[in-house]
Amino acid sequence: MLKRHTKKILVPPFLILHSIGCNCAYCSETKAEKKHGFWADSVTSIVNRTVYDTRKYPDVKTSPNYATEWGYGLMASFQSGFTPGFVGFGIDAQSYTGLKLQAKGRTGRIRLLRKNADGSVQDFYNRTGGAAKVRLHSTVAKYGIMRPKTPIFSSSDTRLLPETSTGLLVTSNEVKKLTLQIGHFTANADRNATKNHNDLIVNYLNPSFRKGKSFDFVGGTYTGIKELSLTSYVGRYHNSWMTYYINGNYKHHLTHHQMIILDLQFYHSHNTGKSYAGKINNNTASLAATYQLGVHKFSAAYQKVHGNTPFDYVTRGAIWLPNATQLSDFNGPHEQSWQVSYELDLSLIGIHGLSISSAFIRGTGIDGTKMTQKSAYYWLGYGKNGKHWEHELMARYVVLKGWAKKLNITARHSIHQANKAQSEINTNQFRVAVEYPVVW
Repeated sequence: MLKRHTKKILVPPFLILHSIGCNCAYCSETKAEKKHGFWADSVTSIVNRTVYDTRKYPDVKTSPNYATEWGYGLMASFQSGFTPGFVGFGIDAQSYTGLKLQAKGRTGRIRLLRKNADGSVQDFYNRTGGAAKVRLHSTVAKYGIMRPKTPIFSSSDTRLLPETSTGLLVTSNEVKKLTLQIGHFTANADRNATKNHNDLIVNYLNPSFRKGKSFDFVGGTYTGIKELSLTSYVGRYHNSWMTYYINGNYKHHLTHHQMIILDLQFYHSHNTGKSYAGKINNNTASLAATYQLGVHKFSAAYQKVHGNTPFDYVTRGAIWLPNATQLSDFNGPHEQSWQVSYELDLSLIGIHGLSISSAFIRGTGIDGTKMTQKSAYYWLGYGKNGKHWEHELMARYVVLKGWAKKLNITARHSIHQANKAQSEINTNQFRVAVEYPVVW
């Protein structure tokens, strides 16, 4: 009689241990994966924020020559995990609500609150949105309303509520220490908007000029070199301009309490397609250096614009230059600017969580006289030998533990002074913001 040949071992021996509680790397990873999922990885957050902002315009002769806004912002968001399987699916959702707290006041360039058609301040405004997302291995694609963060297209969150954008964003981490992104966006919601599908925001463009319908970009960041990160992006603002960006950031620890940081940034823009904004050929670069010694941080930065038009950008937050500060971007045509700043962590005297900082920026050499009248930036009125300066003083306190952990309070005083050739308005600002995030 012939014997039947059978395979007695159908699985590798190490897999059998999985049934008796093995803690090997394979089994531990498998168990960890089972804990992940749509709900297990979901994050819900509520951010409470109160902002009081007052600005005086000393050169404005008509009364009132000030603006004051005080409001409360409630930002609720939900970010799901992904469904299990080779392809995972998820959703993100958010709701942003702004409430007027001031009894009286005058709105101006602050844009915390929303105005009615007659100029009065709305008591309440809200917008909601969401995005669908798909994950394949280490690549995630999102479509809908979101807050992208790239150096050439980025959501701003410097007022009561954040800016959002509508479009498609693909983020890939398939290669270790390399993050790649591709984006296509068609609409923006400004920080005090109630609708999501508005025209893309361009900061310095003449409102009467035609705007592009979309912004596309591709780029990424590589952190595989010790102490050095490299970032590069290229973007196209539909029928207006191309933007190229390069950044190198170097961090080196001299000792346990000493560190130096060097940051080099470069933007290049030139008109393309139908050139809705006119002729553009702009190179803007900056170099910043920071020396940290224990609780002290000393910084200096140089920024230079080469071009007959100012450096402009799409969305409120897509300028990562060091001298783009509270009241001015220091981005005028042919402008060069210097910044010096100092920050002190007051844990030195036992007040943990409290820091103060001061910065001074001076810009000179602005020359807008070579700009043609057909340019979308001629309306800004740049002259020759424009100059200005800005001083900022800020105090920030963060609760580090206890029931109020993560509660933070920021007070900022800023002054901007300029001559007529610079084109921006002189302003004295005082702002206080209180924020309390809750995450679970």
